[in-house]
Formats: sequence, structure tokens, C-alpha cells
Amino acid sequence: MLVNSLVWNPNPIALDFGFFDVSWYGLTWSFSIILAYLLLRRIFVREGKDPNIAIDLVQYVFLGALIGARVLDVFYYHFTEFLERPLLLFEVWNGGLASHGAMIGTALAVLLFSKVHKQFSFWYLLDLSALIMPALGALVRIGNFINGELYGKTTSLAWGVIFESSDPLKLPRHPIQLYEAVWLLSCFFFFWFLAKYKKLPEKLLSGLFLSLVLGGRFLLEFLKDSSTYYGNLSNTQLLSILAVLIGLSLLLSLVIKGNKSAKS
Repeated sequence: MLVNSLVWNPNPIALDFGFFDVSWYGLTWSFSIILAYLLLRRIFVREGKDPNIAIDLVQYVFLGALIGARVLDVFYYHFTEFLERPLLLFEVWNGGLASHGAMIGTALAVLLFSKVHKQFSFWYLLDLSALIMPALGALVRIGNFINGELYGKTTSLAWGVIFESSDPLKLPRHPIQLYEAVWLLSCFFFFWFLAKYKKLPEKLLSGLFLSLVLGGRFLLEFLKDSSTYYGNLSNTQLLSILAVLIGLSLLLSLVIKGNKSAKS
């Protein structure tokens, strides 16, 4: 089993300038910001909107996602520790970003953006975020893989990975980070195809994002090495179930609206 497994122990530092260094994980976040800008700019140009607004929107979304990811991670996953050390919330150098929190932060950020830039509706902006976020999430998951964090359960499959520096047991595990990256990219290309060739109703991409992306996340969590369970489900799966239900409700509202329009 060990012969067929990949031993993964890369240097987490991508660039070392002596007086400061740049990690691979930091680079994936940086690349995700650049990619978000390029995608949004292309969409705005295609739709005849001012492409320079993409810069402002990316700043709103990035800050909202970062704050939301940190806040949810601390309050949902490490609340007991937070009560003992309230400054934990600001110890971002110790890591800890929850993707579900990033989604909540993004929704709040685009809500604020829609209040400032009244030419954009909240749902239009949220659908835009749903369109591009899977691609950005895939980059971040690749960063997680390079860091050897958030790995999966042990496996005897040929593509099992031994995370040498982070797994104390040093056993072959599911590279769950790569599984999720592939799923996120698949969702991104599917959403991009839909948005490119069809005029989509508002809420559709948001509903698909929550239903498909988080539905896939729910299933992949069964392969993840999680430490906190409620029955047979992890705490992360509970968040994913809530997100999927919200997504399905959005899709159902569109179906009901479409039926009413067809009858009138």
C-alpha cells in the first residue's frame, strides 16, 4: 500500500527573499483575486458595463469573504477557545478560514455594494459571485493540498497521499483537497457555459451554486478526516445541508414563478 502512495512533503514557501517570504497558500489566494478581477472584467465588457467597476467589486468581495471566513471559523469551530482567548479572532497568522463563512461574507459584501452602486441589483451581483467563486475556491483548495492540510481519511487506493509533514500517522489518505478542486472546476465550467449562451433569471446561479457546490461538499466530507461529529454527520456537513436547502428553495421559487407566468 505504501509503495503506490505519493509521499507529499513540499516546501510551503514558494518565494524566499530573505527579509520576507511568500507561501504557496498565499499565492493561491493572490491568484484567486487576480482571476476574480479578470473574470468580472470580461463579464462586464460582454454586458456593456463599465469594466473598471470590477476592481471595486473584487475589493468588496475579497474583504467580505476574508472577514466572514475568519469569523465563522472562530465562532463555529473554535468558540470554546475564543471564550478563553477573545483575541483569537484576530490571530489570522495561525490560520483558520471557513469556506462557508466566506460565502456569507460575500453575500453581505455584495449587499453593501448594491447599496453603494444602485445600478446593480443584489441578486445580479450574488449570481456573479456564484458564477466565479467555484474557480477561486479550486485555487484555494490547491493551496490546501500544497500545505498538506484538510486531508482525507486513510485509503488503500493507488492515488493515496502520505502528507509527510502534517499527518502524525503518515498513512496514505484521500487527497480530498484535489477532489474538491476538481468538483469546483466542474461546477465553474458548467455555470460559465450556462451564463455565456443563455439569459439566465436572477437567483438561478445562486441556487445552483448552493445546491451543487455545497451538495458536492456535503458528499466529499464523508471522505474527510474530521474531528467533530453530530451523529454520523460532521459540523461542516450541517452547514452544507443548510446551504443546500437554501439553494433548493431559490430554485423552487423560480419554478413557481415560471409556472405562474405561464398560466397568466
